[in-house]
Amino acid sequence: MQLTMGFLNTLIQTVRNDAGICQEAVAAKADIATSTVSRCENGDLEVSARLVKALGELTEDIRLPHYLFPWLFRTMVPTRQPPADVQALITDEIALLEEIPEALRYMVKIVADGRVDATDDGAIAKLLGKHDRVRGLTMKIDNALAALREKAGRRSTA
Repeated sequence: MQLTMGFLNTLIQTVRNDAGICQEAVAAKADIATSTVSRCENGDLEVSARLVKALGELTEDIRLPHYLFPWLFRTMVPTRQPPADVQALITDEIALLEEIPEALRYMVKIVADGRVDATDDGAIAKLLGKHDRVRGLTMKIDNALAALREKAGRRSTA
């Protein structure tokens, strides 16, 4: 089975490099020549399912399995439902983001003086907590917006 996805050649190289795996290791796992891996990555050869499977087993990278079994992948991905009140999530994130500039200005002072006392340590801990909350809210909002796009019949990139 040959996979002729447009950017698959680049993707396999990216996945391999991201995982820090050499072409020789992928070739050995796929039972193909190293030159074949190289030629696939360079776009000189179509990427075989054997190569994708071997790379997937070595890296467990989520970007790969759907190339082998797209029908299975679609059935495994749950349909996202937007939360009841997306606007409340966005309002919460805005309020939280408005607190961050003041905290960041304080961090600039800490960095400038080069010392961290007990008060500074508490301020750093609070800022880290705010950043965690922003990340959590952002993830919820991203998922909610993606669900709204999917519900409207548009393809989601999240």
